[in-house]
Amino acid sequence: MIRELFLRDMSFWAVAWQSTLFVVIGLVCSFLLRRRPARASQVLLLALIAAVTVPAMGVLVKHFELGVFVAEPIQPEVGMPYEFVPTVYETSVAVPPSADIVNEIHAGTEGPVLVEAGSARAHIPWRLIVLYGWMAAALILLGRLLVAVVSGVYLLRRAQPTGCEQIKRAAESARSKLAITKGLRVRRSRNVRSPVIWCWSRPPVLLVPNDLDHKVDWVGVICHELAHWSRQDHISGLIAELVVCILPWNPLVWWSKKRMVRFSEQACDDWVVAAGQPREDYAQSLLDFKPQKQVAFVPAVVSSQQTLAGRVRRILKDNCGNPRTGAVWALTASAIAICLAVGIAFAQTRPSRSTGTIKTKLGRSAVIEQPAFETIMIKGRILDPNNEPAYGASIVALPVTSWGYHTEPRRRNKEGYFELPWSPTWIEQDQPIYLMAVVQDPKSQAALVEVTDPTSPVTVRLEPAFAITGKVVEPGGQQIEECLVTISLPTEFKCQAPIYCARGGRPWEHMLSPLPYGAKYELTVQAKGYRTQRIVVDGTDKSQKLIDLGTIILQPQSRAKPEVAEQYADPDLEKEFHEVYSLEKDEIIKLIKPPFVLGRQEYFQNPTSIYPRVFNSLDFQGAIQACLLWDGEALMETSLTAYTNTHRPPTLEYILCLTLRMQHYDFNIPKELDIEMPYGDWIVRADSPRNEQLRSLEEIIYSETNRAIRFEKRMAEQEVIVVRGRYEFKPHPSGDYPDYVPITSRGKFSKAAKVKTANSLPEFLRYLESSFEIKVVDETEPIEKTTIRYRRSGGTLGWMKNPEQRRKELNALLENLAKTTSLQFEVERRPAQIWFVTETKGN
Repeated sequence: MIRELFLRDMSFWAVAWQSTLFVVIGLVCSFLLRRRPARASQVLLLALIAAVTVPAMGVLVKHFELGVFVAEPIQPEVGMPYEFVPTVYETSVAVPPSADIVNEIHAGTEGPVLVEAGSARAHIPWRLIVLYGWMAAALILLGRLLVAVVSGVYLLRRAQPTGCEQIKRAAESARSKLAITKGLRVRRSRNVRSPVIWCWSRPPVLLVPNDLDHKVDWVGVICHELAHWSRQDHISGLIAELVVCILPWNPLVWWSKKRMVRFSEQACDDWVVAAGQPREDYAQSLLDFKPQKQVAFVPAVVSSQQTLAGRVRRILKDNCGNPRTGAVWALTASAIAICLAVGIAFAQTRPSRSTGTIKTKLGRSAVIEQPAFETIMIKGRILDPNNEPAYGASIVALPVTSWGYHTEPRRRNKEGYFELPWSPTWIEQDQPIYLMAVVQDPKSQAALVEVTDPTSPVTVRLEPAFAITGKVVEPGGQQIEECLVTISLPTEFKCQAPIYCARGGRPWEHMLSPLPYGAKYELTVQAKGYRTQRIVVDGTDKSQKLIDLGTIILQPQSRAKPEVAEQYADPDLEKEFHEVYSLEKDEIIKLIKPPFVLGRQEYFQNPTSIYPRVFNSLDFQGAIQACLLWDGEALMETSLTAYTNTHRPPTLEYILCLTLRMQHYDFNIPKELDIEMPYGDWIVRADSPRNEQLRSLEEIIYSETNRAIRFEKRMAEQEVIVVRGRYEFKPHPSGDYPDYVPITSRGKFSKAAKVKTANSLPEFLRYLESSFEIKVVDETEPIEKTTIRYRRSGGTLGWMKNPEQRRKELNALLENLAKTTSLQFEVERRPAQIWFVTETKGN
């Protein structure tokens, strides 16, 4: 949190003007109160305290969003300036630019800005340089302060008791004149030139020179020093020194501290005069002492030869003021200072929730919500090393991993133009925008460039790229299969979305590539039960086409203190995401349209969330269409996830199957009504009835497409699988599957296909029903409780559009099942209730 406060929430400009404002107020008030030094020194002390506390309070108010003013949400333009085309294999957020965009790029007055790969201008972190310089100066001054304290303690310990009866009598007289009841010890030291009081002990200690001058007005001198103790000048002096250490770059702070010390000296002189001491004798005594540096933040009777003449003149010729501050005046001044400090600290504009959202309720249960923040389009062109258009290249604007256009070949932009949505709210102030472009086939090429002006067209030239490989093992040398390897830029962003990621056991050189030369990357290796390891990969050596990291050993986590999973890099993004992606009490379906909130990237890169368990590479983030369930209080983790087909926008069939979790046998949709649906994230209340879900979906479809799609439940015949006979496991005749039931039509299994177990025959048949997406009717003979081991291979039949291919696959599956279960599987047509998709024409 401290790092966030310094690097993100603290504004150097705010600290400068707020601290300077209070110091100036203190200086002006002290000038007006110069006839009352006691009050002038108190005003300067309050100003110095406010100069530090107000900026600190302002940072906390900004961090916790406690400002009294609320920012107006930015309303986006009606209609998105770009069209989202989702993709499975490559992430896509924008279709190739239209002719208007191409003409706009060519018509620029200055032409495109050509940026060579690896030649991006080095980003100088001025903010960090200033911060570290500030910290260094503060540490030096704190060290000097510590040395002063140690020197004072050393001086006190070497001091010797004095047997001078004159000074003892003077001390008793001074205590009586100032009405001080506590005792005072007197010590002498050869290192003291002018009397000084040590206020940090009980009772205080007065240090006097060894060579005592009996002509000195000791009563007046001791009155002056006891006035310092009575006024608590040692504490105010310490506070002033700490303020100087915290704000060493502000010359007004140094001047205020100097004036506060001068006024405190004058206030103590006023106490001497008010105690009835002769002015001439006291003034002459001051002239007899040599200057002595301050001890324990309390100046000596004479600490500066330069100010001594002014003090003597004031004592002899001017009217010394009232040394008392006054309780009413002190309380009033403190109250005014507190009110000003709190008022300025809280006079901030806090951001509206989720940087503002446009929420449209359709009926009672359907909602369309779209975050509203400033967005711009980064436009440009990608060229290969020969200055030819980079056909089929992908491009991303970091730190938000949302890849640009890269769809099937017939839709690729052959001219290499691109456009990417971008929001200034996605990065911190003074952070650069990076563009990363890649081409994997037929050659591995990439480019990483820095964009200084996102409003000007950019030309990106690709160069040969490199890849990373390695092996993750435990200390014993055993390979860790279930590990997550991510690679990102080492720069800290609001959202540290990785560039690539790979699962353990896969060839990294294909998953973590291509990577452009000319930068350093951070590789993060995570595995459950092991400590996270981070490795910096130097990509500046262009001679290395493959960087082999060798064996990466992960150490087991300590059972006593397990490592906490880093789910969210920024808690504010987590909060923002859940506020937008939650459902209110009466909401059943919510469609969240782009541009998405930045917290979405944080959620999908979280290794404990559902999406990385499905995809092997996190560059899918911009393409997936999130279909999440809401249990009434939070988003549910589920293994059933959804994504959008790359070759076309999401269709109604996808929404029914993947958003509403409907099986293909539950609905009948004509081809002409399988319309394109809006791209976005869908949130569905998990326990809501099916008919209410479909009614809400109808409202969203009509709002987005102006088509009156209806869902009606009717009785109709459909294909079902009827299972008869008595279950008895038999090894497959081929001998390839001796101890489990093969659910396959091809006879081969992938390495990822594992043997699973069903605890009963009905449970096994329900699994078949879900896998085949065909209703299964159980007419088997009852059997005792049994366990069934099975292994599945192949895709879901429900998505197969070719009837002949589907029938062929199904027959092969059922044949293998019959050989190993002793059951009969027949496909029949039977009546069932089905949701029919229709359309109402006209109004």
